[in-house]
Amino acid sequence: THDSTMREIYQSYQEISTQFDLKDYTDKILGLQYAQLQEIHARVESAWGVLSIPENKDVYDNEMADKIRRQQLSKQRKMEMAQRNFTQGNTQFSKKDVMRALDFYRAAISLNSESPEFYEKLSLALATNNKWIKESIRNLKNAIKLDPENAKYHVVMGQICKMSGYRNAAIRSFRKALKMMPKNEKLAQEIRSLFEPSKTKS
Repeated sequence: THDSTMREIYQSYQEISTQFDLKDYTDKILGLQYAQLQEIHARVESAWGVLSIPENKDVYDNEMADKIRRQQLSKQRKMEMAQRNFTQGNTQFSKKDVMRALDFYRAAISLNSESPEFYEKLSLALATNNKWIKESIRNLKNAIKLDPENAKYHVVMGQICKMSGYRNAAIRSFRKALKMMPKNEKLAQEIRSLFEPSKTKS
C-alpha cells in the first residue's frame, strides 16, 4: 500500500514469492495451471523490481493516488448524474407524465443502485398502472432491503398492496410500520379497516 515501508514490501515479496515458487509445483501440475503460476510469478518479480527501488516506489505511489482520485471523481459524477435524473423524474411525475418519469427514475437507479428513495419513487410511478403492480412491489422491496427501518417504505408497501387487493400483504406491511410508529392511530385504523369483510386477494 501507499504507506508500506520498504521492509514490509520486502517481507510481502518473500512470502508471495515463496508461496508461488515454480520449483515446488513443477512435478505436481501441468499445462494451463503451470502457465498461470508462471504469470503470477512474473508479476510478483515485476512488482518487486519496481517497488524495491525507492524512486520507483514514489512514482508508483503517486500514480496509484492519482488513479484513486480519478475513481472517486468518476463516482462523484455518477452520483450527481443520478441525482439529476431523479430530480427530473420527480418533475415529470408531478406533471403526470409517468412514462418520462419512469425513464428518469430508471436512469437514476442505473447510476446509483444504492438509493432506497430512487426505488420508492419508481415504485410509486409504476403503481399508477395496474399492469405494473408486481414490478412496483418488486422495486419497493429493493427500497426496504436497503433501508428496512424506514417506516415510510412499509406504509407505502401497505398502501400499494391494499390498493391492489393484496389484503394479507397489506396487513403485514402496515403492522411492520406500526411497530416503528406505535402511536400512529391512523396506521392502526388502516389495519383495522383491512379486517372488515371484503373480497380481496391474499
